[in-house]
Amino acid sequence: MIDAPMRPTNLPKRRVEIREYVLQPKWDGWYVVFHGGRAYTRHGEDITGWACWSGRALPDNAVGEVLHRDGRQRVPSLAVNADGLRVVLFDAPGPEPLEDRLATLPEVAARHGFETIETFSAADWTEANNMMAGARTVPNVEGLVLKRRGSPWESGDSKHWYRMKKVVKV
Repeated sequence: MIDAPMRPTNLPKRRVEIREYVLQPKWDGWYVVFHGGRAYTRHGEDITGWACWSGRALPDNAVGEVLHRDGRQRVPSLAVNADGLRVVLFDAPGPEPLEDRLATLPEVAARHGFETIETFSAADWTEANNMMAGARTVPNVEGLVLKRRGSPWESGDSKHWYRMKKVVKV
């Protein structure tokens, strides 16, 4: 059985120091955990046998989102239909600092035919807001996730990850 997924919490009322964080798109897709060569939902349901994984070796340790290539907001039933789907990996659970975990993703994604999420930095909140405004124009993106540099993976609601779904007052 897998641990509960790490979840971003809402931005706190006090503004965080944006330079202490990396930013990633917050995808509106189907969250999937890869553990021990199997696939699970965020609730721990084993979905390894679903059509979207058919004939594919799965990663031992990664999390990502399953998205529809044409930008549709709803992912079709993964159990029976894999047409038009893509998988974007965004982290690899473990005690290593965030940057070390992210550095493993390109090789894992390439080996399994998946994609790796883009990661950005912002010099200040004005730049972060511009990224937020741009992110909202991309199909299947509902905002940004701010991840504290050097942070460990932890199950459940994270004090190191924040979701940003609207522009912040500067």
